[in-house]
Amino acid sequence: MERGEGGNQVPVLPKSEVLDVMPLRSFPPISLTGEPHPGLVSAEKEPNTTNVQDRAPALHPLALPASFATSNNAFSAAVGAARSDGPVKRGPGRPKGLRNLKRPFTSVTTSSNVPLAAAGGAPFTLFPTSNNVHSADAAGAPFTSVATSNNVPSAAGAPSFTSFPTSNNVPSAAAAGAPFTSVATSNNVPSAADGAPLTSFATSNNKIHTNSIMSIPNFQGGISERDRETGNAELVSSLLMRFNAVKRRLSQIIRSGHALSALRTFKNLKLHTNEKKRIGSVPGVDVGDIFFLWGEMYLAGLHLATLTIEFMGTHENSEPLAISVISTGKYIDTARDPESIVCTGHGGTEKYGGGVPSHQELKRMNLSLYNALCKKTVVRVVRKEKDHRWKKVYIYDGLYLVTEMREDYEENNLRIFKFKLVRVPGQKPGFQVWKHIEGWKSGLVPRPGLILDDISFGAEVYKIPLVNEVDDEKDPMAFTYVTTLSHWLETVDVKVSRCKCKGMQCGTESGNCLCGQRNGCDMPYAKNVLVARRPMIFECGSSCRCSARCQNKMIQNGLGYYLEVFKTVECGWGLRSWDPIRAGSFICEYVGEVIKKGEEDDDDDFLFDSSRVYNSMKWNYEHELVGEKIPDVQVSEKADLAEPLVISARKIGNVARFINHSCTPNVLWQPMKREIYGKLYLHIGLFAMKHIPPMTELRYDYGASVREGKKVCRCGSDFCRGAFG
Repeated sequence: MERGEGGNQVPVLPKSEVLDVMPLRSFPPISLTGEPHPGLVSAEKEPNTTNVQDRAPALHPLALPASFATSNNAFSAAVGAARSDGPVKRGPGRPKGLRNLKRPFTSVTTSSNVPLAAAGGAPFTLFPTSNNVHSADAAGAPFTSVATSNNVPSAAGAPSFTSFPTSNNVPSAAAAGAPFTSVATSNNVPSAADGAPLTSFATSNNKIHTNSIMSIPNFQGGISERDRETGNAELVSSLLMRFNAVKRRLSQIIRSGHALSALRTFKNLKLHTNEKKRIGSVPGVDVGDIFFLWGEMYLAGLHLATLTIEFMGTHENSEPLAISVISTGKYIDTARDPESIVCTGHGGTEKYGGGVPSHQELKRMNLSLYNALCKKTVVRVVRKEKDHRWKKVYIYDGLYLVTEMREDYEENNLRIFKFKLVRVPGQKPGFQVWKHIEGWKSGLVPRPGLILDDISFGAEVYKIPLVNEVDDEKDPMAFTYVTTLSHWLETVDVKVSRCKCKGMQCGTESGNCLCGQRNGCDMPYAKNVLVARRPMIFECGSSCRCSARCQNKMIQNGLGYYLEVFKTVECGWGLRSWDPIRAGSFICEYVGEVIKKGEEDDDDDFLFDSSRVYNSMKWNYEHELVGEKIPDVQVSEKADLAEPLVISARKIGNVARFINHSCTPNVLWQPMKREIYGKLYLHIGLFAMKHIPPMTELRYDYGASVREGKKVCRCGSDFCRGAFG
């Protein structure tokens, strides 16, 4: 065990666990100015000889195990994008034919000839102005704004926010979800796309509203100083659930920037954990866990930096040591090997905003990876993947070792560093699961243990395979697969007024949507997820004029994800997803035969009963964290049913019949009504309580008919009640 900066213990793997790396030669002290090491010979790859006298001396590879593939792709950003030569707007009109013309934005000049913004996505600096409107043209592009004319940062009278901490003391990363600091001038309105951090938003009257909470008198966040330093699985799960609840609510009440507003509120109120920098695993974060925002990783303590490489030892007299790497795709090779990554160094060639591209230097982040190579310390790796529903998702892939460092040259003769990181053996699968699923979906790789290609026989939007990798059982209990609830219970006997909205315009803003009025002041969904659990939800029905893609139609559109029925070790058949599921997402409806309370069989293992006793879910948002007054009567999470709803899926049902019980579930049930041929019928929708990684079993709480329950529980949770049903 070695000691790092501040006396922190640096775990070193035993010799038996260290991957094969050739010993390093002894070199003189490393120069942080980019000067080459004395005595080093020329690089393995000979660069282009054009203007070779202007090129800085080359560095020799510092470690020489088996070679790996290099790339000649240039990562440098274009500098000084050319201005558009298109016609300029004259007078009150616009040149003919240019109504829909879209030109690449380059720069705008204020009355004092100060550039306003750089070309797409490049970081820039805003200078003092008086009547200028500043904007970030590209989502996620970091910027810094400077004081207004009186040199006092302001946000239209609102208190300024503390800068998001950067453990590397480097400006924030140009990645969606990566926080940054903006300070508004008197007439300034920062703007960016969803996922790009914002401080405020503008209304139609150009007024700026602050959406982050600075402080709350007598607020008890439930997180102690000790918890903030080091967390656990329960704390991380609860914290992320609270954060996503606030973010979902903010997405209803502000136009944009809800993610950063929620993140800043949690930061201001110190609602985060694992803030202590550490080498190795983070308490409460498991290999394979997923995150949809960069800020979620900050709250959990997985990655505290706003750049792709987090390191320890930022003080003047200590050397940086890499502890976490996020593969955003820009600096990572495209092979997507589940056991290794090749990471391109930082700095030099990717300078923006008029900076001159240069050789990468062995300092800061590059030096931190080199030191991890020398010390053989592990580095956490998070992989960023594209997702067709949510654009991106981050997967924690476990611990890696830096095994190689070498230099390469781009087409412009500029030196870059490349680091190879290899996954430490013996960890549970992380990104490898995603690679397997890609093969199964494509049909190029057979699914091991496949019994039946589709148990719905084409009735659902997606095929539902039946898989057994545990024993020889080939078929679950025989049943008839149906997609609609066999319903005898009508909630009303009179015709229901239909919604007359067009397209996807259903909502509460106009006051004319009848379905919106039934839901109260707010619609139940925002950004395709359930905002909060309610006593009842009213969806648009078959007679409504809105389209099938209406934001108030969820349960009637069928399955939301690729699902798989599989054989578990302890609990019979279960259900899991091939896709990552975001918190609040609709999964499926509980379908079966509605029976009267009291007529159910005690041995029916496929029974849903709304009258059972359920633990409090604590899933809804906290009013004070979104700036709302705490109501005198809290909105209940409990179902509001005139009489119990009992559904048996023993004989007929859908894929929901295979969802097992858990005392700490990741799925919740929501009562909802929708109109069918002029009458309202009751249904049960199943939604994700938290982010659910692929191949994770889906479970909801069955509840208990009596306090002790009737059946022995084998959910394996640390908070298992011992019985259910």
